[in-house]
Amino acid sequence: MNTCFVIHAAANWGLVGLIWVIQIVHYPLLKDVGRSEFISYHERHMALITWVVGHLSVGALMVGASRF
Repeated sequence: MNTCFVIHAAANWGLVGLIWVIQIVHYPLLKDVGRSEFISYHERHMALITWVVGHLSVGALMVGASRF
């Protein structure tokens, strides 16, 4: 099997898993964040989740783009 395909598939499945975690865990927990804490919660969440999403997305894009 082609190495690029395996890396691309792994990155994409990692993103799929991450999307499900966000949908099932993070979004329901938002109801427990009060209005006064929401802005700081959201900023911290975005700063932390960007490291995970960013690496997976860049990896998928780089490998995917190199195939064309």
